[in-house]
Formats: sequence, C-alpha cells, structure tokens
Amino acid sequence: KDLKTYPKIVGGIDSKSTLALSAVYSTFAPSVIHMKSIIAAELDKVIENTYRDVNIAFANELALLCQLYGVDVQELIETANSQPYCHILQPGLVGGHCIPMDPYYVISDASKRGFTPPVMTAARALNEDIFNVIVSMIENGMQNITVLGLSFKPGVRSFDTSHTPRLINKLEEKDYKVTVHDPFIKDKEYDFKTEPDLYQAITRADCVILSTAHSQYKNLDFARVKSLMTGNLIIDIRAAWDPNIIKQNGLRYKGLGRTLYD
Repeated sequence: KDLKTYPKIVGGIDSKSTLALSAVYSTFAPSVIHMKSIIAAELDKVIENTYRDVNIAFANELALLCQLYGVDVQELIETANSQPYCHILQPGLVGGHCIPMDPYYVISDASKRGFTPPVMTAARALNEDIFNVIVSMIENGMQNITVLGLSFKPGVRSFDTSHTPRLINKLEEKDYKVTVHDPFIKDKEYDFKTEPDLYQAITRADCVILSTAHSQYKNLDFARVKSLMTGNLIIDIRAAWDPNIIKQNGLRYKGLGRTLYD
C-alpha cells in the first residue's frame, strides 16, 4: 500500500542511474522526486523518520509536563493541533523498522564529522526513557502483568522490531510475571508467555497494559475484564480507551499525561 501511496525519492550516483531508477518507480508510484545526489536522497529518508522521532519525543515531553500540572495531554494536543502550523503526534513508545533506528545513523555519522545533533540525541534519549516511565506506573504489590499488542503498529503481524518485546524485557527485569496477547500471534514460541485467548490472557492479571492498539481491543468488555482480573489497573499507553468507561466498570485508569483520570 505504501509503495503505491507516497512519492518516491530518488538520487543516483549519476543522472543515468537516477533516470533508470525513476523509470522503475514510475510504473507504480504516484510521483517521483529527483534529488541532486545520492547523499541527499539517503539523508531525506533518515531525516523524515528522525523528524517523527523528535515529534514523538516532544509529545512525550508534553505528557510528562501534563502529569505535573494535572492536565490531559490528549486535550492539549487536540486543541494545539487545531491551529494551522501545529502538528503534534501522539506520545508513547517508539518501535518499528525505521523511526527508532534512523536517528542513530545521522547522529553517528555526523558525530564522526565533528557535530553531534543535540535535538536528535535528546529526543532519542527521552523516547528510550519512556519505557521506564511506563514500568513506573505499575504499583507496589502487583505481580501479574498482561500486555496487549505485540506488533509495532496496529493491524500488522510484525514483531521483530516492535517496542513491545523491549517493554516486556523491562518488566521482567523488575521480576513481573508477564503474559502477552496479540491477535496476530501464531504457534511460534517466544521467550515470554503468550496466550491466544484475549480474556484468558487477562485472567488473574493485576495490571493490563495496552501496548499496541489493534482494532480487536477497541470494544473490550471492561465489565468482564474487571470480573477476570485480580487487580484493577489499566495502563493505556495508546490513549485508545475512554477513561470514564473504564472507571465506570470499577477499574482504574493510567495513561501518559493523563493523571487527571488517576
């Protein structure tokens, strides 16, 4: 889908190679943009993803600020984005094949050339620290944690570069017992416990963490969730659920930048 949706960026070692590659892309891409050099084209790719990483870091920083002030970060972002020059992404954990990795290419190579990009470096550090922020939301005395969503984004079966295995590692380092559910998990064995049945995965959990907002989780029966859990804490990393509905069913809600609902 992406191949046929977005313009393709092309930069070759010379004009002949650029035209040859453009001819290939033109058979399916909506448009092809020529860059003046192969270095410019390569930088364009990594800078696009680095921009998103920096934007998410800004959203995560806003979430931490909102926790201090008792303001809902979702309300703040929605209102700010109503203005024409503001385009804040959602706070949360960063995963995938590109966004958490591409900034390091720029930072590493630029540093070797005598310049370490401070904004990119700080953004990467902040996004990495959000894993610890999520783990810190779990309360003393809790032991059994259910994590919903293993994929790096909703609606796909792609686990290898997902943020969720890293979150699981952080949880297990704290000696939590973790059970993972994802609608796309097959029979493959993992280093952590998986459960194919959604509500069975939640059974006897002290805390449920929504890591990836698959559509299968959208209309979760929270009354049933409450009856199955040993504890009552829901940590919604993706701001996918209505905090009021969760609380109406006798559960407690936590989210990034959403202490208003604690």
